[in-house]
Amino acid sequence: MKEKTKAYLRSNPDRIFIDKTKLIQAFILLIMIAGCDHSGIEGTPSIVSITPANGAVDFPRDSGIRITFNGPMDSDSCEERFGLFEHALIEIPAGLFGHMNGTFIWNPEFTEVTFHSNDLLPESHIYSLCLLEGMQPMHSHHDDMMGDHSHLDGMDMRHMSGLGTPANNGVIIAFTTL
Repeated sequence: MKEKTKAYLRSNPDRIFIDKTKLIQAFILLIMIAGCDHSGIEGTPSIVSITPANGAVDFPRDSGIRITFNGPMDSDSCEERFGLFEHALIEIPAGLFGHMNGTFIWNPEFTEVTFHSNDLLPESHIYSLCLLEGMQPMHSHHDDMMGDHSHLDGMDMRHMSGLGTPANNGVIIAFTTL
């Protein structure tokens, strides 16, 4: 079935086909065309890229989910606001209840994080990556002593045009494994 699906997608690049249900097809299409203002606010942290891309249908099961930021981030605040779920979501669960467990690996600059699930992702499954608002930039001890906390406003996920679908308190990215 996978080869038939791939052939269909190559011959119909403007359509999405997942042999689950029409509801999932409609959900994926909605996610791909949804967007919002990407202008951002100067000084506010933002996400530069997410891999897999929103709506991806061929994400390798053994690949890590990578998020790149425009500056150094506080790892704890980001990891606490990250949730991977093995089904399609239209709202982010309260407290990210039921998310998959895994490991976070940060680059030395803390501008990119890769998440690896504890278990190999099953093939041909749809997943929802949920990112909650409030991810914080890394700040220095000097800022705390001087009382400058303007950078602690956190990430406003409404400025993520093309990266995901705005949700109740963050963003949802949907993808399907190979």
